[in-house]
Amino acid sequence: MCGASSQQTQIEAAQAKFYDVLTSQYQTIFGESQGILKTLTASFEPILAAGINQQGFSPAELQNLQSMATTGTGQTYAKAEENLANIQAAEGGGNAYVPSGAKSQERLQLASSAAESEAGIQSNITASNYATGRANYLQAAGLLGGVASQYNPAAFAGAATGAGSAAAQTANEITQANNSWMSMVSGGLGAAATAYAGR
Repeated sequence: MCGASSQQTQIEAAQAKFYDVLTSQYQTIFGESQGILKTLTASFEPILAAGINQQGFSPAELQNLQSMATTGTGQTYAKAEENLANIQAAEGGGNAYVPSGAKSQERLQLASSAAESEAGIQSNITASNYATGRANYLQAAGLLGGVASQYNPAAFAGAATGAGSAAAQTANEITQANNSWMSMVSGGLGAAATAYAGR
């Protein structure tokens, strides 16, 4: 008996169905990846556009940190100034003469120390601000690259193409099997014609 077996026909039908499923999944994944990438790109594009040497704190956050540094240093300075005034007043039991120039020098040194302390704190805030900006930039670039690779539809496209090729190959084999009777008939007719011509 000539023609494809029922098993070949079932395999071909299953391969064709699998191809349809993969093609549908490819379209879904591609659409989802485009939507996610569009949302993430809109969110991270300003960070990437600002470059790696950007500030990382929001204006309100930066202002709060700077204000806290100024207030904290001012409070510490006020307390130290009060303590210095008490020490200067108590020198020599409060009856000894301390030249005003020496007192002024001590107060000036205290104020200078407070200013240096605040400048150091403000410098650390600025350095942290830029370090956060660099970290934000690198994280944005990494996230966009990672999402793009996770939702890469090329893998699904390759699988769908492979399934389509397998289904086409099986369908071709079925067609050849179904048409094999023609080869037998034409071969038989050719042999008969040769035998007849040889008489």
